[in-house]
Amino acid sequence: MSDTESPSRPSDPSKARPELSRFGMVVSLIGWLCLLIAAIGVPNTAFDWGLQLEFYGTATDLPDNYEVCAGLAAVGALIVGLTWFGRGLRTTWARFEGRRWAQVGVAAGAALMLVVIGRALQVVVLTNTYGSMLAYYAADGQADELRDILEDGSVPEEDIDEAVFRAVFHDQPESLAALLEHGADLRQSTSEEQSCVLAGASTQLIEVAATYGVGPERCACGDDLIGQVVVEGVHDGEVASAVEALIAAGWSPAAPYGASYRDPITPLELAKEREFEATIAVLEVALGG
Repeated sequence: MSDTESPSRPSDPSKARPELSRFGMVVSLIGWLCLLIAAIGVPNTAFDWGLQLEFYGTATDLPDNYEVCAGLAAVGALIVGLTWFGRGLRTTWARFEGRRWAQVGVAAGAALMLVVIGRALQVVVLTNTYGSMLAYYAADGQADELRDILEDGSVPEEDIDEAVFRAVFHDQPESLAALLEHGADLRQSTSEEQSCVLAGASTQLIEVAATYGVGPERCACGDDLIGQVVVEGVHDGEVASAVEALIAAGWSPAAPYGASYRDPITPLELAKEREFEATIAVLEVALGG
């Protein structure tokens, strides 16, 4: 038996388990740090500890509400997950070394997984930001997507109210039209404040609401909405069109404006103060003057 050692065989690259690179380790460490801070933030929120992280004389408050904790945990989990996803991809790639089409399949599968994960993350972020995808589509003016969701018929009323608010706030008349087509109103009955979403809205939005029959009974606004439109409008022609649409939808052209905080004044008097000739003409016809 020979005392000489047999030459060692080269390791099988398919069985190699590549370690994380230094960069990967640093990134993974950041992810775990986010998870740790989020975990500490939970009792900090529950018991109102008011914990701070001090570093070189600078104090940073630790998370003190559950939404921040959840967001930070999601970021940490994403960072750690992507780091180890990359490690697994390297391992699988090495396993199929020399088999080009297999490696192409691995790359395509990895890309598809990232797309799916990215879309899921997008939905989570948008839902947390806007309250629902319905509200996001309303804010973004994606009327067709709104209709697709609304046609399902099982959308909670609070989601519809939030979507109406977002559509008006972001000045999206097509979104508002899509919501009104499916029976939404502007009363904001699920909102604590139940404020008037049309107050301060563009004349185009007001015309859309009036076109779909939104009268005083379907809106949280008081009877002085026409006065608000005259006061806050910019262009006489647009104001006149909005006022005409509101009158047709049932709003009173004689309802005084500002009764709660100033001497009441009629929309016609306001229009005369602003020298809105087209609006004056519309109001005079409606009042029979």
